[in-house]
Amino acid sequence: CDLDTVLFIDCDENELQRRILNRGSSSGRSDDNLEVAKKRFLTFQRETKPIIDHFARMKDSILVRVDGTQGVDEVFSSICCSIANKLQIEDK
Repeated sequence: CDLDTVLFIDCDENELQRRILNRGSSSGRSDDNLEVAKKRFLTFQRETKPIIDHFARMKDSILVRVDGTQGVDEVFSSICCSIANKLQIEDK
């Protein structure tokens, strides 16, 4: 398929682990533990990151990277701004 944009919400492993463990303690989900979190991150590194890297290397990259370490509202705002900027560039 033809893609106009690839949105990547980037967040480091330590922050992801902290968030998963926090969610596990408040939600009671048995799969929100450190072992599973590490497996998820390893799967991301092996299977998803190469795809992100591919889009980042493209001459006219369609990758939009958003800092996922921010709070929820800030991440949402960054996504909205990124999409708005992308649409403005395409309209020119």
